[in-house]
Amino acid sequence: MNKAHSSAWLIDEGSYRYRATIGTIDKKSKITKKIRADIYLKTQRKLEYLKEHIKLVKKFSALYNKIFREIQFLERITKELTTYQDELIKIIAIEYGVNQEQNFGIELLYKQNRFQGSKDINYSSSDKEISLFYKIKLLQWGNRIITVQPKIQMTTSANGQSQFFYELLLLTGISRHSSIASIFAESSFGVGKELNNLYTRRSYYSFSTTEGVEFKNGLMFVSFIKYYIRKNYGNIYDKTVYNQLSIAKKINFSTSKNKNITTQIGYFWDKSLINQNYQISGLIFSLWINV
Repeated sequence: MNKAHSSAWLIDEGSYRYRATIGTIDKKSKITKKIRADIYLKTQRKLEYLKEHIKLVKKFSALYNKIFREIQFLERITKELTTYQDELIKIIAIEYGVNQEQNFGIELLYKQNRFQGSKDINYSSSDKEISLFYKIKLLQWGNRIITVQPKIQMTTSANGQSQFFYELLLLTGISRHSSIASIFAESSFGVGKELNNLYTRRSYYSFSTTEGVEFKNGLMFVSFIKYYIRKNYGNIYDKTVYNQLSIAKKINFSTSKNKNITTQIGYFWDKSLINQNYQISGLIFSLWINV
């Protein structure tokens, strides 16, 4: 079983797992984002004009109501146009095996966003996250396992405000071995909720599956998909799906195979299921070290 690609399996007592990931969007995503930025600029100018024009119209008249409805529509459009502006993502994580039943970890995330058009718009921002998680093995029989992972996360956005989240993740994993290769699969179900901002508290449900095959020479092919159902994240983010296809290579440092390094390169697609015109895709590279 390749534990680097299946989070349900705990690492050995006293061992460490180091993980680093970097992802960047492709040229197609950059072009699409630039088109949306140009549309945003035109829409914003029209919105500003209507807001000034409505001041000159008699309130609650037929014309006033028509302009008011158009303003509401354009405000919703401008909010949608500013979504999916991810440009670069970096993740560093360390996990420690407390004992055979429990692991503890910390994860740092940095995400750069860029909203750039052809002319007047060129805006960059970044989000930073720090997470603490604790993984507990609930049940294991043979090559099957069930674990639970509570997590506390703090996110700091471009405006300097911090949000605190709690997530509870249930993971199940299975592996099968043959003389040629090992096949592994995992599924997870998560529930998350924002702990502060009581009036606009965000929450989500997630479901993911991982499937892969590892050959005797350490070569692996991995498929990953994750669905989100969110509340109070904005209409475009209400339902999303993330897909990733990867190829990886593992090199063992010991005969017991509990010390190894795994490199992975893959391609990802992240899109809204509400409006599939909103999506990004690109390359992702990861490195796992188990010692």
